[in-house]
Amino acid sequence: MKRFLITIFIALIGFVNINSIALAAKKQLVVDNVVADSTMLLVDFHAEALIDDAIRERLRSGFTTIFEYQVQLWSKKTLIFSQLICEKPFRLKLAYDNWDKRYRVITPTEDRKTTSLQKVEEMCLDFQKFELIPINKLKVKTNYSVTVLLLIKPISVENLQEIERALQGEKNVTDKPVKDTNPEKKVTVTNRFLKFVLAFTGLGDKIISSPKVNFYLNEKKQVVWID
Repeated sequence: MKRFLITIFIALIGFVNINSIALAAKKQLVVDNVVADSTMLLVDFHAEALIDDAIRERLRSGFTTIFEYQVQLWSKKTLIFSQLICEKPFRLKLAYDNWDKRYRVITPTEDRKTTSLQKVEEMCLDFQKFELIPINKLKVKTNYSVTVLLLIKPISVENLQEIERALQGEKNVTDKPVKDTNPEKKVTVTNRFLKFVLAFTGLGDKIISSPKVNFYLNEKKQVVWID
């Protein structure tokens, strides 16, 4: 058992340098545009420098990455305080299929495979006309702001469960089905060794936020940006 734990530790510690390289790149999340059509407030946003050589190597090693976006609309009440009007999530999972050498992108509406990294980045990092809130729920000449939060989970729920079972000495962990794969439920990692490994290798969750874009709606229900 001790030898097995050491093996697991050595395998995971190999990701330290990879993870350090990935963090060296400047990761950004940017709101590109906020517009209104006849019914909805639409947001364009994109992330930069998130899928580099280090991330791709980690994917090919069997670790999936989960991206959880939260697009938020705030109403400014005072110079200091703002009120959250709405928050709309979007979640996707990125993995690599070693059998057919293709990336796999899973969203709430589709499950796609592609060999094109450009297509992967378009699906995971670039969003156009994201529908945030009906226009009729917004007030004219009221100051609002839009911001986007991104939670990056380098290890999926399934990965964590499998590693924890392995550290607890269960056999045939790769063949044992995962009973609870609810994406909204966090895995409770009770093994202290696993907690140490995750902290040491930097494979825990990371959060990126975009700068706020300030605006108001004029009498024609058009978006007017505020510098």
